[in-house]
Amino acid sequence: MKKFFILLFITTFFACKDANVLSSDNGDFFYKDSEDCSCQNKDTVYTDKPKAAEITLRVSINAENKNVKVEIHEGNLNGTIVREYLADKSRLVDSLPLGTYTYAAKYCKNGDSIIVPVHARLDADGHECNGFYCYEILNNVVDLSLKF
Repeated sequence: MKKFFILLFITTFFACKDANVLSSDNGDFFYKDSEDCSCQNKDTVYTDKPKAAEITLRVSINAENKNVKVEIHEGNLNGTIVREYLADKSRLVDSLPLGTYTYAAKYCKNGDSIIVPVHARLDADGHECNGFYCYEILNNVVDLSLKF
């Protein structure tokens, strides 16, 4: 029994000693610069909650719709129009304050008018990684393309 206890004590002593070294190494990693933060792999990184964000709107440009009218409404589709575009390319990029919007693209299909609306909240979600607080922009890519 004494041999078992001494073996357990020695094993525990070295395990605790190793744990301190690992803890120290992790502590050093924790305090390195922000490039060690896993959320630094994004194109744009926010360490403070942003008030606005870049958005990308995707639309369908084709023979019948060489120019697509796009509207951004505050809140729902009946809300105030915040921005209007006449898109001649399949991607629009702009910046908007964080908030809830309805994005609407207006198309023609065989003589009929079609509106493709998307209601989404442009927001920033924050989380901590490796000791740094990072914000990720949510709902900043909006697909307003025709699906049929």
